[in-house]
Amino acid sequence: MRASRRVLRRRKRKLKSAIKALGEEEPPPEEAAPEDVPPEEAPKKRLREDTEAKTTANDGPRASTTVYCEGLSYQASEADVAAFFAPLAVLEVRMPRYQDSGKPRGYAHVDFETAADAAEALSKDRESLKGRYVTVCPAKEKTAPSTRPRPAGCRTVFVKNLPYETNEDAVRTAFRRFGKIDDVRLPIWGHTRRLKGHGYVQFVREFDAEQAYKLQHAVKLGGRDLVVDYDDDARPKASFRTLEGRPWAKTRVGKRLSSSS
Repeated sequence: MRASRRVLRRRKRKLKSAIKALGEEEPPPEEAAPEDVPPEEAPKKRLREDTEAKTTANDGPRASTTVYCEGLSYQASEADVAAFFAPLAVLEVRMPRYQDSGKPRGYAHVDFETAADAAEALSKDRESLKGRYVTVCPAKEKTAPSTRPRPAGCRTVFVKNLPYETNEDAVRTAFRRFGKIDDVRLPIWGHTRRLKGHGYVQFVREFDAEQAYKLQHAVKLGGRDLVVDYDDDARPKASFRTLEGRPWAKTRVGKRLSSSS
């Protein structure tokens, strides 16, 4: 009987010790509370994070799909240049020509369907086309036009890359968005009477010439991007003639400037 009581007391002591040990155990660490983001903002936050990740991944330079060729024969045509790069997929061959003779100038830009085709086209460097060794290299990327302050008193801009089939009225229409135009001059070749591809636009106000220079990216004529710069010397040479063959000094603007000088 006494032995059984001793056993019961030992069991009670062990039970109390176990209960005490359980009470002193450290509670498991709580998980970090999530960032306090409203439920409606959570999808937007994930979208921003995904967009930033994609943007970072695509920050590298884009491969060009255009190559530049020079040393081309004057007898070569666009079709000849495209065949030179066969079987690669050529989208377009841009080959400038002389205005008076119509012959190629000896260089071209070739646009391919993919950057991989353009890269493979570089292996054609120094190969022969119509008896001439052709230089093939990556085309230079277009750069933003340089900016410079308007010269004091300048009201005239010099315009390049004009279509050869344009006229003074078309140029005036393209630039009148910037302000009132006083005069348009388009030089021509003396032996062919054809346009040279550049010209001059004189505005009434200096501010309008400055706007035409700064916003030149917005001006197109005949599908061409025009290049505009200030013309420091607004008065043409004495031999300059209009498209109708009249000496510029005999025009309305020419007479006015001659009388004011």
